[in-house]
Amino acid sequence: MDNSDALMIHSPSPSDTSVPTIIVPLGTALSVVERELILSTLEHCHGERKRTAEMLGICTKTLYNRLREYGVRESHGSARNWATTSSGSASAQSVETA
Repeated sequence: MDNSDALMIHSPSPSDTSVPTIIVPLGTALSVVERELILSTLEHCHGERKRTAEMLGICTKTLYNRLREYGVRESHGSARNWATTSSGSASAQSVETA
């Protein structure tokens, strides 16, 4: 991917490599960016929804509503083991995480 056509969302300190980074190609639909940001944050928080909502600055109810829209069901264990319906996927396709 050519970084000249991407928006990089990162921590206030770009030299801090311990914070995951999301690279979003310019022109990506806002709904796609929102979905991938929510799912990446949920994964970063190891599936802890309350912590995820706090990090995103949204209420827990909003997070649960979005996850239901994305077809993400409650799962125990690792956040990588999310179950999705046939209409959704818990993995990023158009947004890279580093």
